Amino acid sequence: MADCAGCTPRTGRSRHRMIYESPHLRLESDDNVVTLWLDFRGRASHSLNLPILNELSLVLDRMAGLQTPAAIVIRSRSPRSCLEEFDVRELARMTSPRELAALARCGQEVVRKIAKLPATTFAMIEGRCAGLGLEIALACTTRIIVDSGETRLAFSDLDRGLIPFSGGTLRLPRLVGIQNALRLWIESRSINPDEAVRLGLADLLTKPERAGIDLMTCLDRIRQCPDWSPKRMLHRLSTRVSNALFGSMILQHAKKSFGTSTAVSELLRCVAASRASEGEGLIAE
Repeated sequence: MADCAGCTPRTGRSRHRMIYESPHLRLESDDNVVTLWLDFRGRASHSLNLPILNELSLVLDRMAGLQTPAAIVIRSRSPRSCLEEFDVRELARMTSPRELAALARCGQEVVRKIAKLPATTFAMIEGRCAGLGLEIALACTTRIIVDSGETRLAFSDLDRGLIPFSGGTLRLPRLVGIQNALRLWIESRSINPDEAVRLGLADLLTKPERAGIDLMTCLDRIRQCPDWSPKRMLHRLSTRVSNALFGSMILQHAKKSFGTSTAVSELLRCVAASRASEGEGLIAE
């Protein structure tokens, strides 16, 4: 599998240490930065399944127990596939509500652990990122997106008869606004890196040839100032104000316009619950 942009190891004084390695995940530390590499060897794409989700959950436990690093980076070894939906074949074998609820709890637990990691977390998005994989990226503190022809963010849940089930109905509206979030989900949109930055889904856009340099620049700034972030705070504030003022009205309009199918009705119910509290939103999902 070809390496992604900017994967050349850093030279100079390096304190590289391998912490964990398997056919799917590799965890390493270098100069007080912990990197979780996604490398699903032998698989055409980085689609998720229950064994990989469970392994990821255990690796996150290990990351939480490390001496506090300056930053944590989650990235893919493939330039074509970052992290994608739950495997469609395994999903088809789940025939009972209990199995689907167990999957949702597993996904929510992984996302919760990422959000609670004791350092700034960077999701380096190169290649396709979709479904549950995108929900995992949304749980990171900062998202850097690589402007390549392979990079797309896909909102494919409703096309598969699903709704986001790992905190997506909470996090996406907070980032892009309720109206944009509903449009992305209901239209099953697939967006390019430029649009991801414009909407507020990604915090920094980089070219493949500059990906490694721009990531190192961010990490150096974090080392110098742990509170530094490339987030566009004015955009975030504007989104929060819009959600607070117009969120209920947007949801009511969406129910009239789109709320005929079961999947869309459930999506709107989860978004409304997430506006009340994170806990209610997760229970609804």
